[in-house]
Amino acid sequence: YLVDLEDPRWSPARASSFLSKGSLYGAEIEWESWLSRSLSAGIWGRLSNSENDETDGCDVPYIPRLTGQARLDYLGRSGLRVGLTLSHTGQRYADRDNTVRLGSYSLLNLRAEKQFDPQNMLFVDVQNLTDKEYEYWQGYPGRSRTVRVGFEMRF
Repeated sequence: YLVDLEDPRWSPARASSFLSKGSLYGAEIEWESWLSRSLSAGIWGRLSNSENDETDGCDVPYIPRLTGQARLDYLGRSGLRVGLTLSHTGQRYADRDNTVRLGSYSLLNLRAEKQFDPQNMLFVDVQNLTDKEYEYWQGYPGRSRTVRVGFEMRF
């Protein structure tokens, strides 16, 4: 099993560590429901436990113990949909010996869509709405606020 040690999007050469013996197990839970005719909500969470047997049971790098997401969606009769999502990534280690710990972070994302017909949709997507500074990979900052606007056509 190869464990990435740096953000593969930014590394000139893949920096990874080979894990020959270890374990990863956990549990997930998910709930989704309509709260009204136009409002739905959902949550999911994952609790993970990893062990690197080569380092006397240290955690596998970059495997957070807790991750999760909560979302709220509005769906209007005119084809307007607005969604707000809060995602959380828990603390994790950045090295095999578990000496470098990266903090947890939560990000807020917003998406608005206007469906014109089954094939055409206009959307605005804002990731990291609050412009929170964070790092998933050690030494590589996470994305700042990112806004995408687009038109989707399905054939």
